[in-house]
Amino acid sequence: MKCILGLKTSPRRKINPKNLVKVYARIEAQKTRFVRFFLKNLGIPSSQLKNISFVGKNICELLVHKNFKDQLIKVLQSCEIEILNDFDPSVCTKEGEAKSEDIKRTELAYYKRITDIINRRESPEYVKEYYK
Repeated sequence: MKCILGLKTSPRRKINPKNLVKVYARIEAQKTRFVRFFLKNLGIPSSQLKNISFVGKNICELLVHKNFKDQLIKVLQSCEIEILNDFDPSVCTKEGEAKSEDIKRTELAYYKRITDIINRRESPEYVKEYYK
């Protein structure tokens, strides 16, 4: 029985969390399964999308393998989706002087999102390790 199973399935390659990178794109917040579906229809294999999460209402964080980053960006830009190269979700980016409560709220939202990803049952171990 093990021989048959071995022939029908291939072992998964271990993914090193150090080889994962984040791409931030201006995509409206929605269920992640819809984002996967739409990106799949654009030719992006869902297996390349290691994690999808949203920062606020219109910024999507896509966690992908570093070898796939350029291809993902090229596809998104061909669809006129803005890529946010220097975006840091842990920093408050309000125009002018940011109030201390804005800074605190931004930091709390960032840590809550990361904690939710780590605690999510469906998150693979390499994704959890990446965010730790």
